[in-house]
Amino acid sequence: MDSRNPAQFDAHKELMLHLVTRGFRVQTPLRNLKGEYASLETFGSSQHMVRLLSYLEGDLLKTISLTNDIAYKLGQTVARLADSLTSFSHEFYTMYRSIWMLSELHRLSSFLFVLTEPSRVHTVESVLAKFQTQVMDRINSFQHGVIHGDINEQNILLSLDSTQSPREQFSILDFGDSQHSCLVFDLAIAITYMVLQTGDLDTGGYVL
Repeated sequence: MDSRNPAQFDAHKELMLHLVTRGFRVQTPLRNLKGEYASLETFGSSQHMVRLLSYLEGDLLKTISLTNDIAYKLGQTVARLADSLTSFSHEFYTMYRSIWMLSELHRLSSFLFVLTEPSRVHTVESVLAKFQTQVMDRINSFQHGVIHGDINEQNILLSLDSTQSPREQFSILDFGDSQHSCLVFDLAIAITYMVLQTGDLDTGGYVL
């Protein structure tokens, strides 16, 4: 996230407030003494936006043994998130582009020079080619909207209170990579990180 971009700050603020009103446990932007959600402050020779967010209780998902039940409930949370964001829009997202977006995956080809083993270069090139033909060439057939963009084990807090509903158990952090893109990308990203955490491909099925 660019702390020198007021429009991006405003988009994230509106996004978090939108989700709070729909019952999600996300950090809430708090007003400062001037009644503003963020302020432009000078640090040395540059200016940056500063804001305060509420504190959320819970344990990072990366610190918890990921069970099939947790993976399934995370998938439910991702689905509810997508459903809730279909009614949200912000002008900032219409023009925003970042190398961290899956739709910009082709830009990784510019960094293949860091790989010294030909077999690894071939693997990456193969994946990029398949992503282009199987996803990007069909991009207009997917449903689009604002997505979180980085649902991983360090951006999810979990309460292990079994009496709580999945909506109450899961907290979503860090909307710095939020973007307008394919809704299914959030699911794909979540599946990827959960499989990496368990080392078991079957975990992806429970998220799905």
